[in-house]
Amino acid sequence: MKLRKQNGIAAAFLAVIFVIAMGFMGYSIDMAQTYSLASKVKTAIDLASLASISQLDGTSSIPTVKNTAVSYLNSNLSMTIPGFTNLTTASSDLSLQVGIYDSSTMTFTWDELSSSVNAIRISYTHTYTPLVLSYFMISAVPVTGTSGASKQIAGYMAPGTGFPLTIDTSTLATALASSNMIDLYASGSMDNSYWTDYTGSNPSTTDIRNVLDYFQEGSGTIPPGVGINDTFRVNDGGMGGAFNDLDSSVLVGMTYVFPVVTLTSSTTGRADGFIAATITGIVNSMGSKYISITIDPNYVDNTFGGLQVGTNATNVSSGNQSLLANAYGLAF
Repeated sequence: MKLRKQNGIAAAFLAVIFVIAMGFMGYSIDMAQTYSLASKVKTAIDLASLASISQLDGTSSIPTVKNTAVSYLNSNLSMTIPGFTNLTTASSDLSLQVGIYDSSTMTFTWDELSSSVNAIRISYTHTYTPLVLSYFMISAVPVTGTSGASKQIAGYMAPGTGFPLTIDTSTLATALASSNMIDLYASGSMDNSYWTDYTGSNPSTTDIRNVLDYFQEGSGTIPPGVGINDTFRVNDGGMGGAFNDLDSSVLVGMTYVFPVVTLTSSTTGRADGFIAATITGIVNSMGSKYISITIDPNYVDNTFGGLQVGTNATNVSSGNQSLLANAYGLAF
């Protein structure tokens, strides 16, 4: 009788141990699932932040920014989370805030009406039903992720990235009025751009040819890096011969970084900002010499052309700044 009673106690004890062990096992499984989902959610919102901020080009594009974020979230999460239900901009578990990020104080302000919007903050909470914890009255586990990306005017052009033709800052307004397209004249009375090798010496036709060789052949002179407000010598006269060295078969269709400058003297230019532009045509005749470009304000990131965020382009009017190259990346 005593042995039977002891066996019963042992069985009950083992049953309790079994339940506790199963509980810990279930907890471990559910926690592993939680960590896995958290990683998937964070990756998805990071990618959505970067993709959506690249579309920011003034307050009128805010709906496009948000729709791009949702599109990337749906695409990534539907591939990694079984049974995922697509989100919309109105989903209660999703927050999309467009506003201003101050890189100096590392603070974000939600303000979608400001003309200075430069960032997006995305928060998303995915709720899933745990496998085992539901037996312990835990029927839903929320997994939340937050990410933010900012976009700021590039303040530095890395060495070897600046095409040897700079654009007069005043020309940006003409480009804006012409669907971002403009013809760059650097010889004659229609000058709106200036040949340069970005040094303090007066660039000759030979100097420019050497820099062009770098872009067209991979040899020649590598132009140095330039930051906003840096000055360098330019040559806007007697440079028609430089057009003879332009190889249309190489250059047309390529996208390069072009500094925009203000002349501080007849031979010195000050970098006010940078644009990314695609060369669409080259005309080289006795009567006309120019390079046609199309500015691409969306072709901007923190790797293209070695562009880096630096001093703000205060020398360019706010109305023309939408064409300037930007650098963007995860900020918070």
